[in-house]
Amino acid sequence: METLLQALSLGIAIGGTYALMGVGLNLIFGVMRIANFAHGALYMIGGYAAFYAFTGTGLPIAVAMLLAIAVGGASGYLVNAVFLRQLYKTRVERPIDFAFIVTFALSMFLGSAAIATVGSGYKRVPGLWNENVHLFSSVQMSGNRIVAFVGALALIGLLLWVVKRTDIGRGWRALTQSLTGAEVVGLDVFRLANLAFATSGMLAAAAGSLLVPIYLAYPGMGSWVLSKSLIIVVIGGLGSIGGGLVGGFALALAEVFGAVYIDPNFTEVYGFAAMLLILLRRPQGLFGSRMDRAV
Repeated sequence: METLLQALSLGIAIGGTYALMGVGLNLIFGVMRIANFAHGALYMIGGYAAFYAFTGTGLPIAVAMLLAIAVGGASGYLVNAVFLRQLYKTRVERPIDFAFIVTFALSMFLGSAAIATVGSGYKRVPGLWNENVHLFSSVQMSGNRIVAFVGALALIGLLLWVVKRTDIGRGWRALTQSLTGAEVVGLDVFRLANLAFATSGMLAAAAGSLLVPIYLAYPGMGSWVLSKSLIIVVIGGLGSIGGGLVGGFALALAEVFGAVYIDPNFTEVYGFAAMLLILLRRPQGLFGSRMDRAV
Protein backbone atom coordinates (compact mmCIF):
# COMPACT_ATOMS: atom_id res chain seq x y z
CA MET A 1 0.00 0.00 0.00
CA GLU A 2 2.82 2.41 0.82
CA THR A 3 4.39 1.77 -2.58
CA LEU A 4 1.05 2.46 -4.25
CA LEU A 5 0.59 5.72 -2.36
CA GLN A 6 4.14 6.84 -3.13
CA ALA A 7 3.69 6.06 -6.83
CA LEU A 8 0.30 7.78 -6.95
CA SER A 9 1.62 10.89 -5.20
CA LEU A 10 4.64 11.12 -7.48
CA GLY A 11 2.52 10.55 -10.58
CA ILE A 12 0.13 13.33 -9.63
CA ALA A 13 2.98 15.73 -8.85
CA ILE A 14 4.75 15.03 -12.14
CA GLY A 15 1.41 15.16 -13.96
CA GLY A 16 0.88 18.78 -12.96
CA THR A 17 4.11 19.91 -14.59
CA TYR A 18 3.53 17.68 -17.61
CA ALA A 19 0.12 19.29 -17.99
CA LEU A 20 1.71 22.74 -18.00
CA MET A 21 3.93 21.64 -20.90
CA GLY A 22 1.05 20.17 -22.87
CA VAL A 23 -1.42 22.99 -22.28
CA GLY A 24 1.00 25.55 -23.70
CA LEU A 25 1.46 23.54 -26.88
CA ASN A 26 -2.25 22.82 -27.19
CA LEU A 27 -3.10 26.51 -26.87
CA ILE A 28 -1.33 27.22 -30.17
CA PHE A 29 -2.95 24.33 -31.97
CA GLY A 30 -6.35 25.29 -30.62
CA VAL A 31 -6.06 28.92 -31.69
CA MET A 32 -4.12 28.68 -34.96
CA ARG A 33 -4.42 25.01 -35.98
CA ILE A 34 -0.65 24.72 -36.31
CA ALA A 35 1.93 22.93 -34.17
CA ASN A 36 4.79 24.88 -32.63
CA PHE A 37 7.78 22.53 -32.73
CA ALA A 38 9.88 25.21 -31.03
CA HIS A 39 7.85 24.66 -27.84
CA GLY A 40 10.60 22.58 -26.24
CA ALA A 41 13.17 25.24 -27.09
CA LEU A 42 11.05 27.81 -25.21
CA TYR A 43 11.13 25.50 -22.18
CA MET A 44 14.92 25.35 -22.53
CA ILE A 45 15.10 29.15 -22.73
CA GLY A 46 13.11 29.40 -19.50
CA GLY A 47 15.42 27.00 -17.71
CA TYR A 48 18.59 28.76 -18.80
CA ALA A 49 17.10 32.20 -18.18
CA ALA A 50 16.32 31.23 -14.58
CA PHE A 51 19.84 29.85 -14.14
CA TYR A 52 21.66 32.90 -15.48
CA ALA A 53 19.32 35.40 -13.83
CA PHE A 54 20.09 33.74 -10.50
CA THR A 55 23.82 33.08 -10.90
CA GLY A 56 24.69 36.12 -13.00
CA THR A 57 22.83 38.83 -11.13
CA GLY A 58 22.33 37.41 -7.66
CA LEU A 59 18.58 37.90 -7.84
CA PRO A 60 16.44 35.82 -5.47
CA ILE A 61 15.45 32.57 -7.16
CA ALA A 62 11.75 33.52 -7.15
CA VAL A 63 12.54 36.77 -9.00
CA ALA A 64 14.82 34.89 -11.39
CA MET A 65 11.96 32.52 -12.21
CA LEU A 66 9.60 35.42 -12.89
CA LEU A 67 12.20 36.99 -15.16
CA ALA A 68 12.56 33.66 -16.98
CA ILE A 69 8.81 33.57 -17.59
CA ALA A 70 8.98 37.07 -19.09
CA VAL A 71 11.87 36.01 -21.34
CA GLY A 72 9.85 32.98 -22.45
CA GLY A 73 6.88 35.18 -23.28
CA ALA A 74 9.03 37.52 -25.36
CA SER A 75 10.62 34.54 -27.13
CA GLY A 76 7.24 33.02 -27.92
CA TYR A 77 6.05 36.35 -29.29
CA LEU A 78 9.08 36.53 -31.60
CA VAL A 79 8.50 33.01 -32.91
CA ASN A 80 5.20 34.14 -34.37
CA ALA A 81 5.79 37.82 -35.06
CA VAL A 82 9.09 37.26 -36.88
CA PHE A 83 9.40 33.68 -38.08
CA LEU A 84 5.75 32.90 -38.82
CA ARG A 85 4.82 36.37 -40.03
CA GLN A 86 4.26 35.15 -43.60
CA LEU A 87 1.25 33.16 -42.41
CA TYR A 88 -0.61 36.43 -41.90
CA LYS A 89 0.91 38.82 -44.42
CA THR A 90 0.72 36.54 -47.47
CA ARG A 91 -1.37 33.53 -48.42
CA VAL A 92 0.85 30.56 -47.62
CA GLU A 93 -0.41 27.62 -49.64
CA ARG A 94 0.24 24.98 -46.96
CA PRO A 95 0.34 26.79 -43.59
CA ILE A 96 0.62 23.63 -41.47
CA ASP A 97 3.67 22.44 -43.39
CA PHE A 98 5.16 25.93 -43.37
CA ALA A 99 4.77 26.24 -39.59
CA PHE A 100 6.24 22.77 -39.03
CA ILE A 101 9.34 23.47 -41.14
CA VAL A 102 9.98 26.90 -39.64
CA THR A 103 9.45 25.98 -35.98
CA PHE A 104 11.33 22.68 -36.28
CA ALA A 105 14.29 24.44 -37.89
CA LEU A 106 14.15 27.11 -35.20
CA SER A 107 14.15 24.42 -32.51
CA MET A 108 17.24 22.77 -34.02
CA PHE A 109 18.98 26.14 -34.31
CA LEU A 110 18.29 27.09 -30.69
CA GLY A 111 19.46 23.71 -29.41
CA SER A 112 22.71 23.98 -31.37
CA ALA A 113 23.16 27.59 -30.27
CA ALA A 114 22.78 26.54 -26.64
CA ILE A 115 25.54 23.95 -27.00
CA ALA A 116 27.81 26.48 -28.71
CA THR A 117 27.25 29.26 -26.18
CA VAL A 118 26.74 27.60 -22.79
CA GLY A 119 28.19 24.14 -23.39
CA SER A 120 26.68 20.70 -23.11
CA GLY A 121 27.05 20.36 -19.34
CA TYR A 122 24.28 20.30 -16.76
CA LYS A 123 23.47 23.39 -14.74
CA ARG A 124 21.65 23.43 -11.42
CA VAL A 125 19.48 26.09 -9.86
CA PRO A 126 18.47 25.97 -6.20
CA GLY A 127 14.73 25.67 -5.78
CA LEU A 128 12.26 27.47 -3.57
CA TRP A 129 11.86 24.54 -1.15
CA ASN A 130 15.07 22.51 -0.97
CA GLU A 131 14.07 19.74 1.39
CA ASN A 132 12.00 16.59 1.45
CA VAL A 133 8.47 16.92 2.80
CA HIS A 134 6.61 14.23 4.70
CA LEU A 135 3.10 14.05 3.24
CA PHE A 136 1.37 11.16 4.98
CA SER A 137 2.18 7.64 6.19
CA SER A 138 5.71 7.04 4.88
CA VAL A 139 5.17 9.05 1.70
CA GLN A 140 7.73 11.79 1.12
CA MET A 141 8.29 14.19 -1.75
CA SER A 142 10.76 16.85 -2.76
CA GLY A 143 9.63 20.30 -1.73
CA ASN A 144 10.67 21.63 -5.13
CA ARG A 145 8.39 19.12 -6.83
CA ILE A 146 5.49 20.30 -4.68
CA VAL A 147 6.26 23.91 -5.62
CA ALA A 148 6.35 22.95 -9.30
CA PHE A 149 3.02 21.13 -9.01
CA VAL A 150 1.25 24.01 -7.24
CA GLY A 151 2.76 26.58 -9.59
CA ALA A 152 1.74 24.58 -12.65
CA LEU A 153 -1.87 24.22 -11.52
CA ALA A 154 -2.04 27.92 -10.63
CA LEU A 155 -0.82 28.92 -14.10
CA ILE A 156 -3.21 26.54 -15.84
CA GLY A 157 -6.06 27.93 -13.77
CA LEU A 158 -5.03 31.47 -14.74
CA LEU A 159 -4.97 30.46 -18.41
CA LEU A 160 -8.46 28.99 -18.18
CA TRP A 161 -9.69 32.22 -16.60
CA VAL A 162 -8.14 34.26 -19.43
CA VAL A 163 -9.72 32.03 -22.07
CA LYS A 164 -13.13 32.10 -20.44
CA ARG A 165 -13.42 35.59 -18.98
CA THR A 166 -11.38 38.07 -20.99
CA ASP A 167 -11.65 39.73 -24.39
CA ILE A 168 -8.40 38.07 -25.43
CA GLY A 169 -9.82 34.67 -24.58
CA ARG A 170 -13.01 35.40 -26.48
CA GLY A 171 -10.89 36.43 -29.45
CA TRP A 172 -8.96 33.17 -29.26
CA ARG A 173 -12.18 31.19 -29.17
CA ALA A 174 -13.38 33.08 -32.24
CA LEU A 175 -10.21 32.06 -34.08
CA THR A 176 -10.90 28.40 -33.30
CA GLN A 177 -14.16 28.73 -35.23
CA SER A 178 -12.80 30.41 -38.36
CA LEU A 179 -9.78 32.59 -39.06
CA THR A 180 -11.53 34.12 -42.06
CA GLY A 181 -14.68 34.78 -40.08
CA ALA A 182 -12.64 36.42 -37.32
CA GLU A 183 -11.07 38.76 -39.86
CA VAL A 184 -14.47 39.60 -41.35
CA VAL A 185 -15.84 40.74 -37.99
CA GLY A 186 -12.79 42.96 -37.45
CA LEU A 187 -10.58 40.89 -35.14
CA ASP A 188 -6.83 41.44 -35.46
CA VAL A 189 -5.76 37.84 -36.11
CA PHE A 190 -2.04 38.66 -36.12
CA ARG A 191 -2.25 40.37 -32.72
CA LEU A 192 -4.29 37.55 -31.19
CA ALA A 193 -1.86 34.97 -32.56
CA ASN A 194 1.08 36.93 -31.15
CA LEU A 195 -0.59 36.96 -27.74
CA ALA A 196 -1.26 33.22 -27.95
CA PHE A 197 2.38 32.49 -28.79
CA ALA A 198 3.57 34.81 -26.03
CA THR A 199 1.29 33.07 -23.53
CA SER A 200 2.43 29.65 -24.70
CA GLY A 201 6.05 30.78 -24.38
CA MET A 202 5.41 31.98 -20.84
CA LEU A 203 3.88 28.63 -19.89
CA ALA A 204 6.79 26.72 -21.41
CA ALA A 205 9.36 28.94 -19.70
CA ALA A 206 7.48 28.66 -16.41
CA ALA A 207 7.69 24.88 -16.66
CA GLY A 208 11.39 25.18 -17.44
CA SER A 209 12.16 27.46 -14.50
CA LEU A 210 10.07 25.37 -12.09
CA LEU A 211 11.68 22.09 -13.15
CA VAL A 212 15.33 23.17 -13.45
CA PRO A 213 15.89 22.59 -9.70
CA ILE A 214 14.70 19.00 -10.26
CA TYR A 215 15.90 17.97 -13.72
CA LEU A 216 18.75 20.51 -14.25
CA ALA A 217 19.32 22.61 -17.36
CA TYR A 218 21.03 21.16 -20.44
CA PRO A 219 20.71 21.79 -24.20
CA GLY A 220 18.86 18.56 -24.96
CA MET A 221 16.02 19.22 -22.54
CA GLY A 222 14.02 20.96 -25.25
CA SER A 223 13.76 17.77 -27.30
CA TRP A 224 12.71 15.83 -24.21
CA VAL A 225 9.95 18.34 -23.45
CA LEU A 226 8.72 18.45 -27.04
CA SER A 227 8.41 14.66 -27.07
CA LYS A 228 6.45 14.67 -23.80
CA SER A 229 4.25 17.54 -24.94
CA LEU A 230 3.33 15.85 -28.21
CA ILE A 231 2.31 12.67 -26.39
CA ILE A 232 0.23 14.73 -23.97
CA VAL A 233 -1.68 16.64 -26.64
CA VAL A 234 -2.33 13.49 -28.66
CA ILE A 235 -3.67 11.69 -25.59
CA GLY A 236 -5.82 14.62 -24.51
CA GLY A 237 -6.92 15.78 -27.94
CA LEU A 238 -5.35 18.33 -30.26
CA GLY A 239 -6.44 21.86 -29.41
CA SER A 240 -8.11 20.97 -26.12
CA ILE A 241 -6.83 22.78 -23.04
CA GLY A 242 -8.72 20.40 -20.77
CA GLY A 243 -7.29 17.54 -22.79
CA GLY A 244 -3.78 18.86 -22.22
CA LEU A 245 -4.45 18.91 -18.49
CA VAL A 246 -5.79 15.35 -18.39
CA GLY A 247 -3.16 14.12 -20.85
CA GLY A 248 -0.38 15.38 -18.59
CA PHE A 249 -1.65 13.41 -15.63
CA ALA A 250 -2.32 10.33 -17.78
CA LEU A 251 1.23 10.32 -19.13
CA ALA A 252 2.83 10.84 -15.72
CA LEU A 253 0.79 8.10 -14.06
CA ALA A 254 1.54 5.67 -16.90
CA GLU A 255 5.27 6.34 -16.58
CA VAL A 256 5.40 6.16 -12.79
CA PHE A 257 3.25 3.05 -12.39
CA GLY A 258 5.06 1.34 -15.25
CA ALA A 259 8.42 2.10 -13.65
CA VAL A 260 7.30 0.91 -10.22
CA TYR A 261 5.38 -2.22 -11.15
CA ILE A 262 6.96 -3.34 -14.45
CA ASP A 263 10.48 -2.12 -15.23
CA PRO A 264 12.04 1.31 -14.61
CA ASN A 265 14.32 0.86 -17.64
CA PHE A 266 11.36 1.34 -19.99
CA THR A 267 9.86 4.50 -18.50
CA GLU A 268 9.77 6.32 -21.84
CA VAL A 269 7.98 3.39 -23.48
CA TYR A 270 4.98 3.46 -21.16
CA GLY A 271 3.88 6.89 -22.30
CA PHE A 272 3.91 5.86 -25.94
CA ALA A 273 2.04 2.66 -25.06
CA ALA A 274 -0.65 4.66 -23.24
CA MET A 275 -0.95 6.99 -26.22
CA LEU A 276 -1.38 4.10 -28.67
CA LEU A 277 -3.98 2.38 -26.49
CA ILE A 278 -6.04 5.56 -26.23
CA LEU A 279 -5.78 6.24 -29.97
CA LEU A 280 -7.02 2.74 -30.75
CA ARG A 281 -10.19 3.57 -28.82
CA ARG A 282 -10.48 7.30 -29.51
CA PRO A 283 -8.44 8.48 -32.52
CA GLN A 284 -9.26 12.11 -31.67
CA GLY A 285 -7.87 11.75 -28.14
CA LEU A 286 -9.80 11.91 -24.89
CA PHE A 287 -11.31 15.34 -25.54
CA GLY A 288 -12.50 17.29 -28.56
CA SER A 289 -10.21 19.27 -30.83
CA ARG A 290 -11.84 22.65 -30.24
CA MET A 291 -10.46 24.84 -27.50
CA ASP A 292 -13.87 26.09 -26.40
CA ARG A 293 -14.94 22.55 -25.55
CA ALA A 294 -12.18 22.30 -23.00
CA VAL A 295 -13.23 25.27 -20.89
